[in-house]
Amino acid sequence: MGVKGHAATLGFAGILAGSLIVALDAVALSPSLPTIEEDLNTTTLEAYWAGVAYTLGSATFLPLFPAASNIFGRRGVSLAALLLFLVGTIVCSTAQNIAALLAGRVLQGIGGGGIIGMMYVVITDLFEKIHQPKALAVNGLIWLLGTSLGPIMGGGFSGNISWRWIFWIALPINAIALVLVGGFLKIPMPNLAESATPVKRLNWTLLSRDDCFLIPMTWGGVMYAWDSYHTLVPLILGAAGCVAWLVYEFVVPSNPILPLVILNDRTVAISLFSAFALGLIQFGLIFYLPLYYQIVKGYSSLISGVALLPETLLAGPTTVLTGMIMSRIGKYKAIIIVGWIMTALGCGLLVLLDEDMSIAAWIFINVPAGLGIGILFPSTPMAAQAPVKEEHGAIASGLVASTRTIGQAIGIAAGNAIVQNGLRRELNKASSAILRQDAALISANSASPQLLSLIMRTGPTERTELLDAYVKSIHGVWWLLFAMASFCGILTLFIRDVGLGKTKAAVEKHISSTSSLPLSCDDEELRASWCEGQSPHLEYQS
Repeated sequence: MGVKGHAATLGFAGILAGSLIVALDAVALSPSLPTIEEDLNTTTLEAYWAGVAYTLGSATFLPLFPAASNIFGRRGVSLAALLLFLVGTIVCSTAQNIAALLAGRVLQGIGGGGIIGMMYVVITDLFEKIHQPKALAVNGLIWLLGTSLGPIMGGGFSGNISWRWIFWIALPINAIALVLVGGFLKIPMPNLAESATPVKRLNWTLLSRDDCFLIPMTWGGVMYAWDSYHTLVPLILGAAGCVAWLVYEFVVPSNPILPLVILNDRTVAISLFSAFALGLIQFGLIFYLPLYYQIVKGYSSLISGVALLPETLLAGPTTVLTGMIMSRIGKYKAIIIVGWIMTALGCGLLVLLDEDMSIAAWIFINVPAGLGIGILFPSTPMAAQAPVKEEHGAIASGLVASTRTIGQAIGIAAGNAIVQNGLRRELNKASSAILRQDAALISANSASPQLLSLIMRTGPTERTELLDAYVKSIHGVWWLLFAMASFCGILTLFIRDVGLGKTKAAVEKHISSTSSLPLSCDDEELRASWCEGQSPHLEYQS
C-alpha cells in the first residue's frame, strides 16, 4: 500500500511537523517549572506533575492509534491525534490554574502519542523497506531537533517573556500539520464493513494496564515511599494487568494491538527492548544533565539547555548518515552494535562530571553519547520491522514508538528516585548537623531547580558538602544509563541481520552487469524498487 509523487511527500511533511511540536513540548516545560510554580501559585510537586502528565498520556494511549488506524484509516487517525494535541496546547496556553494545565498536558500527551505512533505507521506505508531507514533518519533528525531546541526555548521564554509561549509557538506548526495531513495523506482506507462495531475490536484493557504501572512509577519516592501500599498495590495490579492483557490478546480480539506472533522472533523482541532502553537513556540525559548544569555548575535554565547541544548537534547528522548507510548496504546489526558501544561509553564517561569539571571537558564527555544515540535512532526501529511480515509492519512500527515512550516515562521516574534516595543517603552521612537535619527536605527537591535556593541559603562549608552529595547521587543515574546501554549492546549480538530488500548498490551492480537492460526501466523488478515514478512506494532519492 502506498502513494507516490508530491502528495505523499507533503503528507509525510505534515506528520514530520507534528513530530517536531511533540518533541518540543515533551521537554520544553522542564526548565520552566519554577516559573510556572510561581505564576500559578502552585506547589513544586504539582509543577512536577505538569511535566510528567504529558509523558503518561503519551505512553498510555500511543499503542491504540496504530491499531485504530487499521480500522479507521491512516489519515483520519492522524488528524484525530493532531486535533487532540491542538486542543491540549490551547488549554495549556490559556491555563489560569494548575488543574487546567494538567488537563491540557494530558490531552497533549494523548495526541502526541498518536502522532509518534502514526509517524512510524506512515513510514511503513509510504516507503519500501530498503528506503525506510532514510525516512526514519529524517524523523529522527526532526525529533532530535525538537528535543534540543525545547529546553533552550523553555528556559528562554520563561526567563524573558512568558512560559505560555512554549505552547503558543506550537499552534501555527500544528495548523500547518493539520492542513498537510488532511489534504495530502491519502493512503487508501480499510474496508469498515469487515466489522459492524470496529471500536469493540480494539483492546481497551491496555489503558488501565499502563496507568496502573506508570503512575506509581512517577510518584514512587516523590509523593509516596517505594515500599508504601500507595506504590506497591498499583504496581502489582499493573503487572497482573500485563499478564491478563497478553492472554486477552492471544485469545479474544480479531484485531489485536499486539499479534503475539511478532514477539516469537528474537530480533523483534530484542529490538523492542532496545527501543525502551533508548527512550530511557535519551530522557535520562535530557532531564538530568540540565539539572547537573543548573545545580552543580550554577548555569541558568537557558544556558543549561544550550549545554545539551554537544550531544544533539552530533546526533542529528549522525542519524541522517546512519539512515543513508543502512539504505546503501541493507544491513543494520553491526550499526546497532556500534551505536550501543558509543552510547555505553558516553554514559560511562558521565560519572567523571563533578563540581570542578571544565567546559571543554564536559563538552568532550558528551560527544560519544550524542554519536551513539544518533546511530540508534533510525537503526533500532529498522531491526524491529525488518523480520516481520508486511501486514505486521505498521504494528511493529507502533510498538517501537510505544516501548520507547514508556522508556522515556520510566527514565524520568527512575532518575528522580535514584537522585532522591542517593541524596538522602549522602546527606545523612554529612558532617554538618544542618544538612543531616534537612536531608528529607533537600532530597524532596532533588529533581527541581528549586534546590538552588536551598543551596544559596547554606554556608560555604555546607554548600560544598551538599554539592558533593548531589554529584554522587546523580552518578547513580549515569550508572543506570551505562548499564542499560551495555546490556542492550550484548543483547544485540543475538539479533539476526535480515536483509532490507534490494539496495541501491545491488541495483547499480545489476545495471552495470546487464548489457541488454536499457536504462528506461524495462525490468519489472528494478522498476518496482528503483526507477523514479514507477514504484508503488516513494522512490529512492540519492
